[in-house]
Amino acid sequence: MVLGAVVAILVAVLAVVVLSGDSLPAVASCGLPEEMAVVLETIRTQESGGNYTARSGGSTASGAYQFLDTTWSGYGGYPSAYMAPATVQDAKATEWVTGILAANGGAISAVPVTWYIGFVPPARSPVWDQVPYPDAGNTITPRQYVDRWLTMYASKSPSSTTSTTILGIASTTVAGMVVDSCRVTPTLDGFALPVPRDGIAARPELLDVSHHDYPAWDYPTPIGTPVFAVHAGTVSQITNSSNNCYPDGLNCDKCGLGVTVTDDDGVQWVYCHASELAVVTGATVAAGERIMTSGNSGFSTGPHLHFGIRISGVDHCPQPLLRAIFETGHGIAATVFPTTGCSSGHI
Repeated sequence: MVLGAVVAILVAVLAVVVLSGDSLPAVASCGLPEEMAVVLETIRTQESGGNYTARSGGSTASGAYQFLDTTWSGYGGYPSAYMAPATVQDAKATEWVTGILAANGGAISAVPVTWYIGFVPPARSPVWDQVPYPDAGNTITPRQYVDRWLTMYASKSPSSTTSTTILGIASTTVAGMVVDSCRVTPTLDGFALPVPRDGIAARPELLDVSHHDYPAWDYPTPIGTPVFAVHAGTVSQITNSSNNCYPDGLNCDKCGLGVTVTDDDGVQWVYCHASELAVVTGATVAAGERIMTSGNSGFSTGPHLHFGIRISGVDHCPQPLLRAIFETGHGIAATVFPTTGCSSGHI
């Protein structure tokens, strides 16, 4: 584990708040126990072949995860990692992985590059193709390391849909790939597709579907499709009408069962027509975190997700952002979201 230029990563637990009210259904609490086990096994295999007593000949790195003594920092009362039992080494590694995930929106693909060089470089940085610290014995670039790591990870987790490319640095993107039932992979600049990528990939033309009467996006999808936060923020509003009120639309909340997330810049991200929710008012959500399950509630002619972006009370078109996430693995600034061209039957 090369950490000569490592910056400190704040270890934090990804808190997920699930609905606990009497009138609305809750979804299962989200966590990464199985994925964490696979991540740890992949790191051990890649770094030491799973040898908890391994020692490096060219540095103080040791143990199954190859922690430097300075990084190990006497964890558990042991001067070096190789002196500690497996359970203690696993605990230290779990803290580090948790911190990496917390700092990168839950993206497992951020783990290998951070483990290798200590940080996630910008997508077009030359660092991706430079061998780091060759004097320490490294012979491959971060890009090569990540590819090998993710390929190994996928082989150890057959049900995983994780791509073998790091977010945003390959010709394809993995934004929106399902990590587990509670999250999808976000882009490194903090955006995610609101539904699993495979559904959009089957019909990418739906990214350009216009809204019937004002700037927004309607995505036809079966009831029960997981819906994820496109951008991080705080749940500022929950609408709680689970009934379908089409066709009259009178005396009902047209959004049905829905969630509004407000980000740090005051942009409102609106999701409507759910069948169940996974968050409550005041919850902090990360990009790619599951916030609800699609449905047919409110003013809805059929099962679909309604997604809108509101800035200073003005509705903006989400379609260009969603296509950018899907095609490039990057988002676009809210200041360039258009306010016309995505309603009244045309895009």
